[in-house]
Amino acid sequence: MRALVVAPYWPAREGWGEDWRLALEAEGHAVRCVGYRRLNPLYKNKGLKAVYQGWIRRGILARAAAWKPDLVLVFKGESFSASFIHALRRASGAVIVNVFVDNPLFSTPFEHIEPYDLFCTKEPYAIEALRRVGLGNLHYLPCHCTPVLDHPPEPTPEERERFAVEIGFTGNYYPYRGRFFLELRDLPIRIWGRGWERAPNALRHLLAGRPAWGREKFLSFSLPKIVLNLHHPLNDILGVNDRLFQVASCGGFQLTDWREDVGRMFTEGKEIMTYRDASECRRLIEHYLAHPEKRADIAAAGQRRAHRDHTVSLRLAEILMTLRQRPGTTRGRQ
Repeated sequence: MRALVVAPYWPAREGWGEDWRLALEAEGHAVRCVGYRRLNPLYKNKGLKAVYQGWIRRGILARAAAWKPDLVLVFKGESFSASFIHALRRASGAVIVNVFVDNPLFSTPFEHIEPYDLFCTKEPYAIEALRRVGLGNLHYLPCHCTPVLDHPPEPTPEERERFAVEIGFTGNYYPYRGRFFLELRDLPIRIWGRGWERAPNALRHLLAGRPAWGREKFLSFSLPKIVLNLHHPLNDILGVNDRLFQVASCGGFQLTDWREDVGRMFTEGKEIMTYRDASECRRLIEHYLAHPEKRADIAAAGQRRAHRDHTVSLRLAEILMTLRQRPGTTRGRQ
C-alpha cells in the first residue's frame, strides 16, 4: 500500500507524523510525507497567510496526483476545508482518513469533518454529539505512544539537575491551570511551558525557565518524582490527551486529573494515579513522595501497559481494520 502522511510540519516536530510514518513503514507500506504548516514569517503574516496556505495546499494536491497513494492520512488538518478534501480525493483516488488529536467540536469547523472517509478522534463526547446530527464517518481512536520516539535519553549532569525535581508539570499556561496551581503553590512544583509569564505573580516561583521540547520534554516526563498531567476542560471532556501515554511510555510516575477514559486506558491505582480536585491531588502528592517504592511499581506497570496496548502500531492496525469493514472505503472512491 502507498500512504501519504499529511502532518502539521515536515520534517516532523515533536514526532507529529513521524510516528505514523514509522508504523506504516514497519508494516511494509511505502510512505511519503508532507507538511501543511510552515515555520517562517510569511506563514505568520496575517495579510498573506491565506494566500500562502493556498500555495501549500496546491503543492499537496500535486504530490497526491503524481504519486497516487492508496491512503492519505491527515494528522489533524484543522484548516482543511471540505472543498480541499474533495479535491484531494479526486487528485489521488485515495481513501482519506483524519486522525484528530484534539476535540473537533472545540478546534475545527464543523463542516470540515464530514468530507473524510473516516474521521478519528479521541473524544467520545464529540463522537456522540456528531452522530446525533447524522455524521456516519466517525471512529473513536485514543491517542498513543511511540516507544522508539517516546523514551527518555540519558541525561547530562546539567539536565538531571534541571529535571530531577520533586514534582513536574509540562504544558502551556491557561487561566484554569493557573488557578489550579494556586491551590498547590506551597509545594515543590516546577513548571515548563509557554505562556506562564502571564500567570499570577504568586506562581512565579514555580516556573522552571524555557519550555521543554524534544529531548527535554521526555526528560520532564521521566525524571521528576511525580509528573502531573492536567487536561484541558474543553479539549478533553471525556477523552485523554497524548501526554497520558507519552509519560507512561517514558516510565514516569503520573498523577493526572480524572477523566472517564483514564480508567479505560490504564488501571487506576496500579498503573496510574488520578485525582478529582486540588485537595486530593495534594494528599496523593504527599503520600507518594514519601513512598518511592510504590511510585516505582506504578510507573513500571504503566509503562508496560502503554507499550502493550497503546502504541501507534496498534492504532494503525485499528484504522486499517475499520476501513476494511466499512463499505466504500477502497481506492478509487470519488
